[in-house]
Order: sequence, then structure tokens, then C-alpha cells
Amino acid sequence: EKVRKKAREVVLKALCGEGNSSDFEEFLDSGALADQEVVLEVPKKAPPTPKDPQGQQMEEFVRHLQGMQKQTTQQRMLVSEALKIAEETEMEKLLDDEKVAQEALRCCEQYGIVVLDEVDKICQPSDGSRKGVSGEGVQQDLLPLVEGTTVNLKSGMPVKTDHILFIAS
Repeated sequence: EKVRKKAREVVLKALCGEGNSSDFEEFLDSGALADQEVVLEVPKKAPPTPKDPQGQQMEEFVRHLQGMQKQTTQQRMLVSEALKIAEETEMEKLLDDEKVAQEALRCCEQYGIVVLDEVDKICQPSDGSRKGVSGEGVQQDLLPLVEGTTVNLKSGMPVKTDHILFIAS
């Protein structure tokens, strides 16, 4: 309800500026202004999420999102659409990024699943010969992760692997 009220105020301000908006409130509530155009300050759209299966571009994508966080643009739209966008924007303002990151980390550590597909091929070169990476070396590198350790991600965030489910196939 608090978000809806704030979104309503934003749209009313866009409709009539800093002046007295009480005249427009009744029309807005009745839906009489739904088909009117209004110019609203909206956050810039984020680019689509990269579909890189190994997540190599994810760090760049997150950096790009952080830079866009405060960038806005003016956009012409119908009042009905402006109310929806203003509500979404106000809801995003209520989210605490730090709490969201902490909850994501907690979920990762408690409910995370890692699938190591074709683990038998990690130790064999593509030409089929027995020369190359030692199977024991790979096992020794993976063992601490599976048994439980703390891993630092590229972002610097430490993740405990104690309760993460590892599936090797």
C-alpha cells in the first residue's frame, strides 16, 4: 500500500508538476486519466542476461548493472502504464542490496548444487593417449571442495561449500 501511494504521487507530480494535485487525484483514482500521456523519469533498462554457460561474462554484466543503477531517462507513456512502472521502481527502492546479497549467499551455501559432468574426461587428453593431466591431481584439487572449504569468488565473496551438493557423472 505504501508503494502504491508513492507511485501515485510520482504520477500525479508528472501530470501537474509541483502545483496542487488534489484536483487530479479523483480523476486518477477513477481511471479517467488512464488514456492520457505523461512523461515519466524511469530507470534505464538493463541489457539481457548473458547466456554464457561458464559464467565468464557474468562479472562484466554485474559491473554494467551497477553502473546503470542510478541512470534514468524520460519516457512518454500512458498514465495506466506509468502507474505500473512507478510501482515497480518504488518497490526496487525498498530492496536492500546488501540483504539480498546476504540471502543469495546463504541460499547458495545451504541449497547449492554443483554438477560435474563427464568427470572421467577431465583426466584424459582429447587424443585418447594416457599422457597429460594426472587423475590423482584432479581428485586432490576437487576433494577439498567436495569435503567442505571456503572458496573466494571473483567478486571476493567467500562461499562455504560444506552443505553444497556435488554430483559427479
